[in-house]
Amino acid sequence: MATYSVDYLVVAGGGGGGSSNSNDGVAGGGAGGLLANSTAMTAGTPYTITVGTGGAGGTAGNSGSSGANSSISGTAVSVTSIGGGYGGGDANTTAGGNGGSGGGASGSGGTSVGLGTTGQGNNGGQGGNGTGSNQGPGGGGGAGAVGGNRSGGTPGAGGAGSSSSITGTAINYAGGGGGGSSNAGGTTGGAGGAGGGGKGGDATTIASVVAGTNGLGGGGGGGGYNYPTNTNYGGAGGSGVVIVRYLTAAISSGSGGTKTTSGSYTIHTFTTSGTLTLTDVPGAPVNTVAPAITGTASLGQVLTCSTGTWTGDATIVYTYQWQRTSANISGETANTYTITGTDSGKVLTCIVTGTNSVSSGAATSNTFTVILIGLGIVPSTDLGFAPGQTLLTIGSVTTTLTESSAVPFTATMTKVVGDDYTNLANQTVAVAAGNTATLTESTATSISAKMARVTSDDYTNLTKVTPAVATTYSASDGSPIVSGATVTNQQYWS
Repeated sequence: MATYSVDYLVVAGGGGGGSSNSNDGVAGGGAGGLLANSTAMTAGTPYTITVGTGGAGGTAGNSGSSGANSSISGTAVSVTSIGGGYGGGDANTTAGGNGGSGGGASGSGGTSVGLGTTGQGNNGGQGGNGTGSNQGPGGGGGAGAVGGNRSGGTPGAGGAGSSSSITGTAINYAGGGGGGSSNAGGTTGGAGGAGGGGKGGDATTIASVVAGTNGLGGGGGGGGYNYPTNTNYGGAGGSGVVIVRYLTAAISSGSGGTKTTSGSYTIHTFTTSGTLTLTDVPGAPVNTVAPAITGTASLGQVLTCSTGTWTGDATIVYTYQWQRTSANISGETANTYTITGTDSGKVLTCIVTGTNSVSSGAATSNTFTVILIGLGIVPSTDLGFAPGQTLLTIGSVTTTLTESSAVPFTATMTKVVGDDYTNLANQTVAVAAGNTATLTESTATSISAKMARVTSDDYTNLTKVTPAVATTYSASDGSPIVSGATVTNQQYWS
């Protein structure tokens, strides 16, 4: 299966805010870690999508819980964003928790902020020292900024999230939760960070704390001061999200999550865990190695055409069309062809067409020249022979003649420029049929052809056919007459 480039956004669940049961303000939760990048996915392979839940808000003065991780895992892909850290409380722990983004420290947690994960988020904000007017808590860190530090008793705001346009619309994700109000800092909780961060709780309104937004990975707001009611719980962190997109034209289809399109992209949005599977765009047949004709160029012999090599979605079905000098031969649509007299002196090719469910493609074989010999002619052009040396042996050329067959067999020996012609060994002779022969000194030349009797025929149409008699010729009249590229002592044998 093919691999394709996809873009992804993976946001983990946000951390829960802390809970207050004293004068101290309690901190907001850190946002879930955020990762945005590209990777290669293999079509036909399922990829596991895990969407992290938000951490629970703290109760009874305790810190909140960290958010859960989100991830994409499968063939050659492993991407994990870390859940947001919890916001510090004022009973069990005052420090913020580490995570994708760290939770803020409570009003007595000081600089014990939760640490963010490099490349995914930021640290939480600092809290106070728990005395007098210094009881303000820090805000949770966001993907785009650290959590706000307290200012005296005033709680810090949640850190801003990060914007992404992977869905086609710019949206902020992974904002930190705001710190809750303290006894010494007024009645209003810190603002949640842009990107789903929850606002911290107010002192005067029980349960005014805001949870992080689900699907954005925001941190939960810290609970507001409301001692001694012990009812201002921290806000829960928002659940994360996983979004994958790819060019619609590149991939036939995909399944999993909520599927939408924007411009040239297809987008899969997962707000709960699931499976993503991509499907290849079907491939058209493409020839990579041309078809090949094999066989012997003689009358009645059977030639075979291979399919060549093709790529494309299976199953590819092949058809054939034989051609003579670029024109279709009627009825010859198998992968084999039997040579006839009509083919003499002609060039044969075979067109192979591959067809699958997508489309068709055609490829042309090598050329195959057929020469059926009727008249032996050997011109002496550029032969370059020295006195007393004999000509090349063309061998015993045997063929079966039919009426009106008069295709000449021609052999030409290459001129050896600047040679005294005393040694002609290993000089190449080009033969029109596509074969080659090698010259040696004192080689006799014999050409023969056999004419078959045509039963009940008067042979009146065979006047052009001259069977050649095996003969040996030698040059005895001195060197050939050569003027530039022209040789005038041409000889015809028959």
